[in-house]
Amino acid sequence: MATEFKKDKAVFKNLVPLDALADAALDQLIRHVPVEHAPKGKMLFREGDEDQRHIYLLEGQVQLLSKDREFEIVKSGTQSARFALAHQWPRKFSGRAIEEVYFIRIPSKVLHSLVVRSSQAKSKSDQAEEPGTDCMTLALNARVLQHVSPADIQKVLVRMEEVPVKNDETVIRQGDPGDYFYIIAKGTGVVTRTDPKGERQLAVLSPGDGFGEDSLISGEPRAASITMASDGVLIRLPKDDFLEFVRRPLVKGKKINEARKLVEEGAVWLDIRHPEEYAENHYPDAINLPLETLRERCDAYPNDKQYIVYGPQNQSEVGTFLLRERGFNVFLLENWKPGQIRRVDEDDSTLIDIDDDNAKTSAPSEQQEDFEAQLTKHKEIIDQKTSEIEKLEQKLKASIEKNKRLEQDLEQALKNSADASADKAAPLQKRIKQLELEYTELQEERDTISALLDDSTAQESKLSWKYEKIREELENYKKAQN
Repeated sequence: MATEFKKDKAVFKNLVPLDALADAALDQLIRHVPVEHAPKGKMLFREGDEDQRHIYLLEGQVQLLSKDREFEIVKSGTQSARFALAHQWPRKFSGRAIEEVYFIRIPSKVLHSLVVRSSQAKSKSDQAEEPGTDCMTLALNARVLQHVSPADIQKVLVRMEEVPVKNDETVIRQGDPGDYFYIIAKGTGVVTRTDPKGERQLAVLSPGDGFGEDSLISGEPRAASITMASDGVLIRLPKDDFLEFVRRPLVKGKKINEARKLVEEGAVWLDIRHPEEYAENHYPDAINLPLETLRERCDAYPNDKQYIVYGPQNQSEVGTFLLRERGFNVFLLENWKPGQIRRVDEDDSTLIDIDDDNAKTSAPSEQQEDFEAQLTKHKEIIDQKTSEIEKLEQKLKASIEKNKRLEQDLEQALKNSADASADKAAPLQKRIKQLELEYTELQEERDTISALLDDSTAQESKLSWKYEKIREELENYKKAQN
């Protein structure tokens, strides 16, 4: 029988991002999270699992496996063990105990909520804190870093640099060479692009969003400018480190024969070129998702399918990266040349063009139906978010009313206690403690509802912006057809 593992606050405090939690939040987490035990040989999790939980090793050794082959051994007490095991979802590795182990599982949403609330509390109380801790924690939770291997995540964090920025400061200027990848830790930014028709706003960036990857991957000048819309803090990673630790694990290639086999098994061709080029020729049944609209339109496509991205090499690499970052199962078609629908012979050395007769072109109605389907889907999601926001606002209103009543009860109890005789003071003091506890719990509930409301409102805003961009694209398409 396994001995009981004694919870040590120092061990929990050493874990990332638990090291950024306020003491009260950490104590609460330690009380409620059970320490689990696994004997030698037991699987803690499996490759492909989508359970949104952070798993931390407290004692023992765990073997990380990819397709039943050993990738890494994580030992408790080491730097690697400070981070959650196989923290990407779906999980890229299986985890097996190679000796008796103790570990914890923390729901990711709960952990994220605690980190955000601790960060807000520290900011409001002006308490002393280790420079950069919260910003680095937010950077670690950024979507793009979820794909970095446990062995490399510490190297990335060491190479990252915190940069304070001011409102209206231009971080990236269109036409400049790429030098850094950025993640917004605090504040908001606006993406704009200037063309012969003038300057256009493309997107609004918020904490956790990354930017600047396109130029680093393609090697081309910056395609847009990013200007801060508020004071804030950015985390930046130099180009060489980004390419080695972040781009490399996300952009995986397939040779033409391998790609064709995947398509035969159900994968889908994804053409990254402009619609005009796609209309001239493309692989049979290919989807056209131009790079410039990929960020706005990719949510309309199912991410449970496998995709093969093709087109100009630099654009394809960027598209593959962006789709992988967003959770799509996607591969880059290697050695594709612009303007060609081609195949490679058996020894994979000779490029051969396929006649246009073999290329399939899409009818205008198909493209229009695609746009309209995306609009319908986004409208449904926006309606759901609007309903969700209304319910949260009602909950928040009820919580505020309850809070007012509790404050009145507490105030009256304190007054009664001050006026009471010694023999009546004790039960009143007990009532005061009960009211104070209820008041604290209610404040936490209000904070949680407010955080959910802010998140839902932000999502609804982004969805509405995407909806307008797709609607505008549909209108432009209709005009072009006429």
